[in-house]
Amino acid sequence: MIKQAIIRLKWSAINHLQKSFPNPPMLRKAVAKNFPENNLFHQHDKNGKLMYRYPRIHYRWDSPKRKYENNYIGDGIIAAFNEGVDAVAKLFTSDVDIEIEESGLQTSEITYELRKCELLLTDELHEYFFRSPWLPLNREKYQHFHTKPQHIQQKELNRISRGNILTAARDLGIEFDNTVYTLFQEKKRVACPYKDIKLQGFTGKLITNIDLPDDFAIGAKVSHGYGWIKKII
Repeated sequence: MIKQAIIRLKWSAINHLQKSFPNPPMLRKAVAKNFPENNLFHQHDKNGKLMYRYPRIHYRWDSPKRKYENNYIGDGIIAAFNEGVDAVAKLFTSDVDIEIEESGLQTSEITYELRKCELLLTDELHEYFFRSPWLPLNREKYQHFHTKPQHIQQKELNRISRGNILTAARDLGIEFDNTVYTLFQEKKRVACPYKDIKLQGFTGKLITNIDLPDDFAIGAKVSHGYGWIKKII
């Protein structure tokens, strides 16, 4: 059993909206700056080094739904797991002001949903789609990957998706004794910005015999909004 919390943030414009459209890294910066000593919010140790673990707090941006001065602005989403759930509760108990300065936005409403869920190995297959691009490969590995025949690429993506699930589960304290199956059905490949570089992202469908929590995420840079999956019902 794992704990999960989904926090949705709605916005009001404190000034005229700037040219920068809000995105998960902006949300991450706006939240994490309030908790510099808590590495659950930003994934860096006290010396500034990246911590290699499945992030307990993910920052995402939902589809635009409301219009501000000819700009459609969606909702910010914070997904927390296990000890991250207790950490994000401080957003409600502390004097925290979440303001995305680059876009002239400030939170006007915050909703909180607490869940208890499991990652279960089942006799059935479950289908998910990637709500945001999945990042299975770094730039160096992709340079070699894209030269391989299509059937080899498919086999590799299946293997990596399986490894991503097992690694995330293990880091959240869950081990699987039996065979885990995954199949990735690619839709398209998209360039994904990460800091000052572009990474190769994949969209499509994931099929597995693991029953994953809705709003889970796999792959690289999940704390920056990538690899976000939703169950197909």
